Amino acid sequence: MRRRELLAAAVGALAAAALAGGVAWASIPGDGGVIQGCYGKIGGVLRVIDTAKGQKCLDSEVAISWNQKGPKGDTGPAGPAGAAGPKGDTGASGPAGAAGPKGDTGLAGPAGGAGPKGDPGDTGSAGPAGPKGDAGAAGPTGAEGPKGDPGPAGADGAAGPKGDTGPSGPAGPAGEKGDPCLSSDPACVGPKGDKGDPGLRYRASWNPYGDYLQGDVVAKDGSSWVATGYACCGDEPGVSDKWSLLAAKGIDGQAGAPGISGFEIVTHDFAIPPGNGGLVIATCPAGKRAIAGGFDGLLAAEASIPYEGDQKWLAQFLPNPYATPVTVTAYAICAVVQ
Repeated sequence: MRRRELLAAAVGALAAAALAGGVAWASIPGDGGVIQGCYGKIGGVLRVIDTAKGQKCLDSEVAISWNQKGPKGDTGPAGPAGAAGPKGDTGASGPAGAAGPKGDTGLAGPAGGAGPKGDPGDTGSAGPAGPKGDAGAAGPTGAEGPKGDPGPAGADGAAGPKGDTGPSGPAGPAGEKGDPCLSSDPACVGPKGDKGDPGLRYRASWNPYGDYLQGDVVAKDGSSWVATGYACCGDEPGVSDKWSLLAAKGIDGQAGAPGISGFEIVTHDFAIPPGNGGLVIATCPAGKRAIAGGFDGLLAAEASIPYEGDQKWLAQFLPNPYATPVTVTAYAICAVVQ
């Protein structure tokens, strides 16, 4: 059956279905105006179905579809231009525009000819004297004159300063041993000397409840103070006049080197198969660094070094010469480094 005949049959089937009241117009045609139908392979019977309600074609039918409305046709060619209309009347003049900006200055004209020479003017008054000029360069040295007669002898000069003490001379020979002097002999005992000044006594840090005598030394806030008399009952050094500064506190020293704390040893064991070498790595906890490390086991290691920013310790073991696996250990000494 040709396409036109098939389409006519479909339209007829749709009209018949509508007359029979079997078409739900809300679903036929469907979205976009599409009509779904089934065409019988034997007999050529065409029927319309509603796919929105789950209806579908039988095995003995072929599913077909068509649109209520054909596709939009191509745009037609543009029509010929119309004839020009008559000229309209001239409109009224618009308001005057604002004045434009000032134009650029024109080029200078040619120079005029020289005028006649004028008469000489009167002589002006004398100006002030100019500043003194710089000294001229020194002239060449003159020839040496003849030697003059010797002058009279001058007066004696003042005595010069005392010279430095000369080095000590060699020691003289030892004298003869004198007789012993006994303390019981009045001739051997000299006169009694004057009483000496009392010495200073260190009394540790200042105590506001302590009693202090003249010459007692205390420490307070890094400085040393000496009592000038009796002090007690809260006589505070630096506030009370009963204390005199002995030694002021020095400036603070430089900050010491960063400290190390939180020591911990972390180990990692690994069984190396026969004939193989291996890398064994011990990893420190977060926030700690491997400040040292090492390895242990029957196998030798060709490297034992910090690894990955000092957070791990790596031991690289030589191949296992034994017939069975050998367990080796890498260990890291971990600590918090400020």
